[in-house]
Amino acid sequence: MSGVQLRHRASKLALIPQGRFIGMSRQSIERVLKLEEARRRAFRYADGFCQRLAIQLKKSWEAAGLKPYALAQRAGVSRDMIGCIKHRRVLPGVHVMARLFYGMRKRPSELVRRAERR
Repeated sequence: MSGVQLRHRASKLALIPQGRFIGMSRQSIERVLKLEEARRRAFRYADGFCQRLAIQLKKSWEAAGLKPYALAQRAGVSRDMIGCIKHRRVLPGVHVMARLFYGMRKRPSELVRRAERR
């Protein structure tokens, strides 16, 4: 990466505290910038996957013919939690998701596979 490109990339990151790269070699700066970009890509992927998983969860209980509140009773989960999942305000933790899968009589791998397909 040339010095011009490096300066351009560093200047695009407005949130870098002033003096952050002082005393660092060019290779170190490039490593830091690549790591930050990788973290951003990983976050975007995880965020999208979680959204798709919530959509698949809702589709699954609808396909099973369950009303959200019937699922809540079967799974031992609060109705509020089902409502939050339905409206994608929250993605349940692993323990709650396992209870939902049990309530729907579905395997977790089915939903994860569908969520990965995009």
